[in-house]
Amino acid sequence: MVINGLGPKVGHGTRFGQFESHRALFKPQEPMILRRVDDRMSAHPGLSAQYHQVTTDGEHPAQRFEFWRSTCLKLVEPTGPPEGGCDCFRARSQRLAGSSGTFIDNSVTPMKVQRTQQLCARDGIDDLAISLEIGTSGIGWVGHNHNPIVFAPGDLHVLDFSQPLRADWNDGNHRGLLLTLPRASVLAALGRRQRDMTGVVLPRGGIAPLLTTQMRTLADLLPNLNVSSRAVALQTTVDLAVSVLFLELGQVNAESDECEDGMFAAALCYINRNFMSDRLSPELVAARLGCSRAHLYRLFARRHLTVAGYIREIRLQRCRLLLEAASASRSTIGDIAFRCGFTNPTHFARLFAQRFGMRPREARMARSPHDLFKTAR
Repeated sequence: MVINGLGPKVGHGTRFGQFESHRALFKPQEPMILRRVDDRMSAHPGLSAQYHQVTTDGEHPAQRFEFWRSTCLKLVEPTGPPEGGCDCFRARSQRLAGSSGTFIDNSVTPMKVQRTQQLCARDGIDDLAISLEIGTSGIGWVGHNHNPIVFAPGDLHVLDFSQPLRADWNDGNHRGLLLTLPRASVLAALGRRQRDMTGVVLPRGGIAPLLTTQMRTLADLLPNLNVSSRAVALQTTVDLAVSVLFLELGQVNAESDECEDGMFAAALCYINRNFMSDRLSPELVAARLGCSRAHLYRLFARRHLTVAGYIREIRLQRCRLLLEAASASRSTIGDIAFRCGFTNPTHFARLFAQRFGMRPREARMARSPHDLFKTAR
């Protein structure tokens, strides 16, 4: 459970830094959303997100814990000094905040924290959040009755920051991801279907695992994304998270209008994870998402895309990257094509030439970067 808040306060020695803007290359094998950033920004002209990073590295060992406490612990309070003492304390956090939600990635040494009823009343924070544990486990208590729950690696938990909670991390260095969502936007969409979500563990079936993958990938890529890409990635993650809540907690049909953006995000995420398989097909994608093939086609058509065209584009872009990186390798063009889901070398060569205006063997000699934001129409 990630329950550190990363606020805007800047103290002495703070390592805040908004990274230099540069054009990021989304790697097709990674489950990020490969829609054109320009298109998404045009559809949502107000889409923006602020990125900050904080680390205790560079601080005097005796001052690290107090620095972290005063800079980052906004949602919770420590119940005492960290395990092993303040001199051994280390922490790192990155935060991406937009109007639709906030994404936080925290790595911290073992410690105990709490959010008291007094703190809830004082700060008035009324957000819901989805928390993902990575690599470590712990025990937490949430809600007014302090119902105990175990936070296991890979679990997605729903937290309610309007209620008290406690967490005890004592199993190695803890890393967790947190996506906070304004309560009003979630509950307004759930309407009468809303229920108490405090401490709910989301099932590991349905589209929830795709949200897990999306959150992990967003955390890994954040430092290298440019400003526009971060905003799009955050909004895509929020869309997917809200759809997961709708489907798992609101008893909403996968083909309902409320889930359209999230289901589209889930489809792209699944394709980007599985494009290497020659068995990937619209039928398989629809079955994995729990919707009809016709609905999947509609999701893509409304965005002027086709399912088959998107799969083909992802495969071709990945092939081009590998060909350019493999100019001195022993991998044959046929091997690279097969690894990217193409089973017919002749068909692959024809598609490659049509898409890039060069033959695959010519691409092997190219070393310059290319625009990977073009998607199939």
